[in-house]
Amino acid sequence: MYLDYLRASEMELNVPEQEYPMFVSHHRDLIRKGLQKYSRTPAVLSKYEWMKSYHERTLQKRFADEVPSHLLV
Repeated sequence: MYLDYLRASEMELNVPEQEYPMFVSHHRDLIRKGLQKYSRTPAVLSKYEWMKSYHERTLQKRFADEVPSHLLV
């Protein structure tokens, strides 16, 4: 079980169509840095790999077949 914070956060933003892509971009950057930093630490790397999967799965649900490529990890 987990908290679906990516989807929940969109509802909390004042201007979702502008702020959500910014939030998702920050999340993407966090994941990219973690994947690089912990590439040789399997126990931590697996968490970032899960986050990448969650990130991209959430974008797929949100944008369907039109996921902006710059938001993908």
